[in-house]
Amino acid sequence: MSDSQKNTKRKSQPRYWVEKNGSLYARLQYKDDLGKPRDKYKRITDKRKARSVVEAMRRELALHGEGMLQSDRITFKQVADEYAKTCAVPPVLRNGVLVEGLKSYKTVRIMVEIARQHFGAKRLRSIKPGDIEQFKRERLQTVTKHGKERSLASVHRELAYLRAILNFAVRQGYLANNPFNRTKGLISASSETQRDRILTADEEERLLSVCTGRRKHLGPVLICALDTAMRRGEIFKMRWEDVDFGAAVIRIPQTNTKTEAARTVGITGRLEIELKELWAQST
Repeated sequence: MSDSQKNTKRKSQPRYWVEKNGSLYARLQYKDDLGKPRDKYKRITDKRKARSVVEAMRRELALHGEGMLQSDRITFKQVADEYAKTCAVPPVLRNGVLVEGLKSYKTVRIMVEIARQHFGAKRLRSIKPGDIEQFKRERLQTVTKHGKERSLASVHRELAYLRAILNFAVRQGYLANNPFNRTKGLISASSETQRDRILTADEEERLLSVCTGRRKHLGPVLICALDTAMRRGEIFKMRWEDVDFGAAVIRIPQTNTKTEAARTVGITGRLEIELKELWAQST
């Protein structure tokens, strides 16, 4: 082979590395979805590693697309901001039906801010299961704004929103997998303090017996809560148009429920008496 042929062959071989500002970078050259030439650089310390690094980037491009390839510098803060802008938006109602947004969008923004303060400018793809476990430990050791011990249930809720943000990153193509899925037992409802308990008949009687005088108005509210398991907000937002005496039910619209799902509850005998008395007083 002549010298000219050797030089031609050498020039035709792909160059896997470049030098910029005194540093070495592996370089992948490709075309985006619109056919426009693109370059992706990754810093290296040895020219001999350039080819394997480029091949790894090429595989990532083939498996996950350009978004994943270019996301290695995205920070958690950037994703959290995008999540809040996309998902934690005020509710939009049409004919009493929620068509987009969240009633609890302010709470979601608070949860996002908690995670954002912890992970901050940390590279999204550098977050490991151990980092998430550390987040839980630190939150459990952080007192509330009232100086009280933070409950496990509260931290579990924060973890649930962290998981949602990372799932959002997966859907957006910034992560191949959610590191939260490689943790074990971080959210365990069975370890939380159980608060659900049914009052005994004696306790109910003693509770309702004090609803006299200036507390008389609390009696119907307590009976409604005891007999229907409606939440406080659902009871306070109830309107007469939601009460159907004929069918003996209360229809709770989607806009009044915590889960944003409409439901129907039955009216017991004693609750019917209280409601009809209130109805008579209001007419």
